[in-house]
Amino acid sequence: MKLLLLGDGHQTARRPRSRVDDYIQAQRDKRAWIRDFALDQHVGAIIWPGDILDRPTEPHWLTNEMILDYKNATFPIPNLIVLGQHDLIHHNMNNMMRTATGALLASGAMTLLTDKPYKMGEVHFYGCSWKQQIPEIEDPKAYNVLVMHRMMVKDKKAWEFQEEYYQTTYALAKNDFKLIVTGDNHATFTDSSRTKWLVNAGSLMRSTKAQTEHRPCVFVCDTEDMCIYQHFIPCAPASEVFDVDIEETDVNTNKELEAFIAGLEDTSDMGLDFVKNLQMALEENPVSKGVKTILEDVIAESMEGQ
Repeated sequence: MKLLLLGDGHQTARRPRSRVDDYIQAQRDKRAWIRDFALDQHVGAIIWPGDILDRPTEPHWLTNEMILDYKNATFPIPNLIVLGQHDLIHHNMNNMMRTATGALLASGAMTLLTDKPYKMGEVHFYGCSWKQQIPEIEDPKAYNVLVMHRMMVKDKKAWEFQEEYYQTTYALAKNDFKLIVTGDNHATFTDSSRTKWLVNAGSLMRSTKAQTEHRPCVFVCDTEDMCIYQHFIPCAPASEVFDVDIEETDVNTNKELEAFIAGLEDTSDMGLDFVKNLQMALEENPVSKGVKTILEDVIAESMEGQ
């Protein structure tokens, strides 16, 4: 069986500040290419490793478009997904069906993978959404696939003070899945160990100037010959879609900021004073200069309103 492996979708109704082209149409073009490519390659399933949408509150017209893209009589290929933090309200799995991604699931356009195997013949799929534990394999003789939304790194950290991340070598060594498909890291990389593969395709879209060198791509995994093939998605040159004069926060700073906020959400001993909590967390947790500047600006603006 052939599997089409994607990265973070981050589909959105909002155009990023630095993009000067028709970003909504660029997303439609990529989804259309994925649909046509999947049919041309005769893949058995399309794999989305989380952050399907950029916000859990994306509008109905966007989810309706995606439902029409992937659930119709001419497109019989299942879309198998896990959920990332961007898909969830307050990063909480209990709110799943109140989200825009929940509408994709309720429509049947996409299927959520869980800790129980989703079986397609001898290929068994397991899911590990944001903050979930890696499932146990039920049938070691099957071709077992793990799809998870977890910050994976290969050679180095995504940012200097990054604490929550997993090395590709560790993931391959500690798990018996034949294929691991990961999302959250917007860079593209693969790793392998004997007959096992880990694939992180990277973000589907280029949303910041820090991604001018990024080439959106997909991977095709052939479960029979156990090989991985990379395919680049056609897209306009960075010089045609980015405004180089706009100042913006780079993608790694955004990721570091997300991790800092997630740390606040996981802290149970904080009081109700927002500014005091933020100041305390900033003092206790090392962050890069870029994130520190953003948080200090938030504190200053909050204090002005008091």
